[in-house]
Amino acid sequence: MPYLDVKPYHALPLIEKNRQQTHIKDNFGHIAFVRQRQWAKPDISFSLKKDNELLAFFHIVLREVEFDEIIVPIAGLSNLITVQEHQGKGYASTLLTQGFSILFNQLNVQHSLLLCKDELIPFYQKNHWYTVNAKVLFKQDQGIEIYRSNTLLCSANTQLNPNYINLNGLPW
Repeated sequence: MPYLDVKPYHALPLIEKNRQQTHIKDNFGHIAFVRQRQWAKPDISFSLKKDNELLAFFHIVLREVEFDEIIVPIAGLSNLITVQEHQGKGYASTLLTQGFSILFNQLNVQHSLLLCKDELIPFYQKNHWYTVNAKVLFKQDQGIEIYRSNTLLCSANTQLNPNYINLNGLPW
């Protein structure tokens, strides 16, 4: 039976961090936008495992983000990946459901934010995420950049529809 393993990212064993980083590189390393940007270090790792075998995982960056000049605590979702040999079995949806139950019930966040590529939008919408048409700003060494793709939110209760989002740091 799959089980949820939640750990502070800094507390992950090195072998597990390396395994996750390999999956991240395999899934996103070919994307120019990803290779050309600096990314925030995760705060929390959520993994779905069976008999200590990694099935799927995602990372969370906890941050206060500006939505239309209002500061909102956010759980920034990054790197949702199902290990290739386990894809198509519903593990990513299970992980999102179980993980977000913990996020929304135990942490001081009511919303999660995701920067998403086009082909993944239907999957996330099926899992209670919704798109927002906001101008999204994030930091890089050379200054502030505008994110020019899809931004999705998942809300515990009331949905938001901001016009402007400042990530107040590196993207995740």
